[in-house]
Amino acid sequence: MARRLITMIATLALVACGEDPVFTPSVPTTITQVGTANGTPGWLLDDALRVKVVDHRGEPLEDVEVAWQTSEDGAWLGAGTSTTNSEGIASIEFAPGWKLGAQKVRATAGAHSGEATVSVGTLTLDLVAGKVGPQCGIDPAGQVFCWEHSPSWWPGKEPSRKGPFARPIAVDAGHRYQDVVAQSVAAPFQFCGITLTNQMRCWALDYGEDALIVQPALEQATPVPFAALAAGDYGNSQISSLCALAVDGTAWCRGKNNFGELGDGTRISRDDFRPVLGDVKFHSLVAEGIGYCALDNDDHAWCWGGDYGEPVNAPMRMGGDIRYTSLGFSFGSSCGVEVMTTLLYCWGHTGMEGIEQGDPTPRIEPRLIPGAAALLDIVGGSGSDLGVFRYAGGEIGFAGDMIHDAGYHRFQRRPSTAPPYPGENWRPLPRFSRLINKGSSTWCGTHQGGATLCAYRIAAPSGVPTPE
Repeated sequence: MARRLITMIATLALVACGEDPVFTPSVPTTITQVGTANGTPGWLLDDALRVKVVDHRGEPLEDVEVAWQTSEDGAWLGAGTSTTNSEGIASIEFAPGWKLGAQKVRATAGAHSGEATVSVGTLTLDLVAGKVGPQCGIDPAGQVFCWEHSPSWWPGKEPSRKGPFARPIAVDAGHRYQDVVAQSVAAPFQFCGITLTNQMRCWALDYGEDALIVQPALEQATPVPFAALAAGDYGNSQISSLCALAVDGTAWCRGKNNFGELGDGTRISRDDFRPVLGDVKFHSLVAEGIGYCALDNDDHAWCWGGDYGEPVNAPMRMGGDIRYTSLGFSFGSSCGVEVMTTLLYCWGHTGMEGIEQGDPTPRIEPRLIPGAAALLDIVGGSGSDLGVFRYAGGEIGFAGDMIHDAGYHRFQRRPSTAPPYPGENWRPLPRFSRLINKGSSTWCGTHQGGATLCAYRIAAPSGVPTPE
């Protein structure tokens, strides 16, 4: 009898093992990625990231909670968890961080984990021009690409998916360029560039049904070979003036001249390029709404046009005897980073700290901006309402109208890397190896990991998608 009872118990045990789903519920044993994923820093993937959860027999498991995690810098996950469907698949929205190459997302269900990999890339660029809307940039080979840029991620908001106009398209493929500027900010959007052979060529962009339409680039006559361009505007739909540096360092300008921005000693507008007054040779040129500044071959700052409290119809030495490594504009002021000390000096309008309203000192005198040190780059234009600064460690700081267009009103009179407003979902910006845009509220830089990233004001930067 005892032997028979033991046999019955053993038989029941074997039945229990053979009917595992009845006596021992299935649990996740394998989590694998479904398909492949490719993305661009800061933009939502075109399709959600997916993993499949199966048990030890390879059967899909339904209604299993999957927890998602990533340690990628700047990445965004749509939620912390999601649940598998009848096919055992769980999905999550994901926007890659700022690193190029493979980015990892960990999916965990029960005691088991798996990884999903996203291949992340951007179009690499050396220079970008334009505002919100179409932009154009030059890659390391000198090829021009154009696309539409729009904010992809405001603080406190989720990132957006790339629209039909965000994919860059090649422009004027038969020529290679060294410089490019926006010539208008309303459709059709006009751009001009300088080729590697010092020709000036211009083209226009407009919106088609699902892509930007590029009008053929046409060569424009110039009085001498040009090497660089800069464009000013009043913040309306048309660029008001255009200045260029010739190969020999002389400056030439054309366009509206209401504030002396053509630098010829008059307030008379003209359609053809003519040299600015004086015999100074320059090696760099920047523009804001109604004025220009340039560095001479000794790195001294000269400006014309602009708002300096007195007419400046021709290049005038503005930054004193200080030598500058970078010039730009911020909060109505012309500014420069001093070569040796990397301190910030500004002159002109009264926006920046240290240049007080009613100050009797001539506005052409440089003033040291308190609290701004270890700076390497400055870019700013578009009416000079926003200055973007790069510190020696790669951090990005802002001054001026910080985020006016997003419904917030905060004005910063010195460069700051601090959150622009407390209590919001401020994401720390990545570190950059350089700034590559021609001054505007839309700014671009090269991430220390190699990606080209652009942002509008203080929105989270996003990558420029790779061309098809």
